[in-house]
Amino acid sequence: MIAIAAGVMIFIAVLIQAAPFVSEIKGLVDDAGIDTSYGIILIKTVGVCALCQFTSDCCRDNGQNSLASRVELAAKLTIVVISFPMFQKILATAAELLA
Repeated sequence: MIAIAAGVMIFIAVLIQAAPFVSEIKGLVDDAGIDTSYGIILIKTVGVCALCQFTSDCCRDNGQNSLASRVELAAKLTIVVISFPMFQKILATAAELLA
């Protein structure tokens, strides 16, 4: 239990330190003239990856390897769902170029 509490505290500290990174990504996307939804997708997927890694490591620390694998699978599926609008835009652009 102490390890999980320490991990949560470290995770929160890292999130606080990541706030400038998120602002910098948003600024870069705005300066490049790219649709802001791409930057949002990037930030969401990085967040899902970090949270998944933390959660699966906690599961493994408690001897729940099967549960850790399921958490990782759920995260992968979540990333696919989050990035689906980007895939739609890419396919639409490719279709326009081919037409």
